[in-house]
Amino acid sequence: MEWMPLPAYFCNIEQRVAFDLHKAHGGPGLYFGQIDGHTQKIKALEKKLQALAKNSGTAKLLQTIPGLGPITAIAIEAFAPAMATFKRRQDFAAWLGLVPKQHSTGGKTRLGKTSKAGQRDIRRLLIIGATTVIWWARKKGAPRHPWLEALLARKAPLVAAVALANKMARTVWAMLTKGKLIEIRQAWLCERSVFRR
Repeated sequence: MEWMPLPAYFCNIEQRVAFDLHKAHGGPGLYFGQIDGHTQKIKALEKKLQALAKNSGTAKLLQTIPGLGPITAIAIEAFAPAMATFKRRQDFAAWLGLVPKQHSTGGKTRLGKTSKAGQRDIRRLLIIGATTVIWWARKKGAPRHPWLEALLARKAPLVAAVALANKMARTVWAMLTKGKLIEIRQAWLCERSVFRR
């Protein structure tokens, strides 16, 4: 039975008793208290992660990438294997599941959906960060990133977000293997998208 506020008068005594019991056991206030408790725990965890990211040199370096915040940086540092494991930056993006599946027949290669293999949490965080960058680019314009502007002109925002997350993953690989800050704008201008028409 769904809870709803009843008027001052009741059709019968059974409805009145059920309503009073519901109120006595907390009603919706009980659930709001639980939600508030979980919200406080999440905020405390976020503060701890931000403190970790502030003290980590790798996390500081990764946070220079647009759309990559402290939680994503710590997740990459914690869950991703050593970047020396991957020979190329495309291998790291493929490990995350941010590349399209290839279907070949008769010498013709067709790109399909993303493979979604690898570490799901990092992939999700990168896509969320890329979605934020795209939201800001659509709201404020993207004059400094012609690649992103062109991609948004021809692809749906979610497809563009996955393509941008792929590019972010490749930038992460380059930063962590070289161990230094690279010029993000230059890297994003020169590369082509893996999602071609």
